[in-house]
Amino acid sequence: RTVGWFTSIYPVLLDTSLPESTDDHERFGYHIKRTKDMLRRIPYKGVGYGVLKYISGMWEPADSQCPDISFNYLGQFDEEIKSSGFRVSPVKAGHEISPDWERPHLIDISGAVSSECLVMYFVYNRLQYKKETVQALADHVQFFLKTIIKHCTEKETHERSATDFTDEDLTLEELSDIMGAVNKL
Repeated sequence: RTVGWFTSIYPVLLDTSLPESTDDHERFGYHIKRTKDMLRRIPYKGVGYGVLKYISGMWEPADSQCPDISFNYLGQFDEEIKSSGFRVSPVKAGHEISPDWERPHLIDISGAVSSECLVMYFVYNRLQYKKETVQALADHVQFFLKTIIKHCTEKETHERSATDFTDEDLTLEELSDIMGAVNKL
């Protein structure tokens, strides 16, 4: 009577450096495309990380401490439920997590699309952070998500990134050079 799923957990370090000659508008698009490419290039969407770290002992990160923030996008439930024979149960679930469980991250952020709306949850230790501090973080996340949406919806043309064409280590700069050469033909 229990339904659940496995989640692969793996570390991601986001690179925020920029190439030299970019204006603010190009800079934002560059970050979006580079982040998309970086996440797409994670082998098997991170599934092998646990095997390498915990079982084989072949890989040990330089800083073996757990990251401060975890992020889990759970998916788009309304579309999955509409297209299948499943529905959300009205029966209240019991405790989802053992009361003896120790939180491995300082802040857990999870999000899902439900009823065509993105809902995000910020879970934290109220003895460690003030509610106002976490609310300020949530407000920043909301602001930047709205900024990303605005940036993408105002685009008149579809912009491609390197992983739209190949899974090789083609950089955005190399792709730009190739596209420039193609457009000159």
